[in-house]
Amino acid sequence: MKLTVKKSAIKGGGIARIHESTLHKLSIPPGEDIAVSSEMKSILITVFSDTLIGENDIRLRENDIKKLGVKKGGYVNAENYRKISDATKEEMKRFGKKLDLKGKIIKARYIILGEKHD
Repeated sequence: MKLTVKKSAIKGGGIARIHESTLHKLSIPPGEDIAVSSEMKSILITVFSDTLIGENDIRLRENDIKKLGVKKGGYVNAENYRKISDATKEEMKRFGKKLDLKGKIIKARYIILGEKHD
């Protein structure tokens, strides 16, 4: 889901806030990790619900904004992720694909879902 980046007043990183209805749409319970991607990079962030943020916004901390290479007011994609099974990892190794984000499906997901990702 495409979300507009808002900067958190809290310094640091690793935690994001998204409107509770947006979390529900993404089928993500509060306190879980989500994949947040910019055109340059994908990272895992623990997400919590917040009714004081817009439904199409994500509040990121300064370090995460820098890691993603986005600016306040820019856009990122937020999505749930699932662990890759050992069998799928072996299959991906066989095809010479690298795993991203500690074995989670991000860039490698096109093998399973048939999606293209540069």
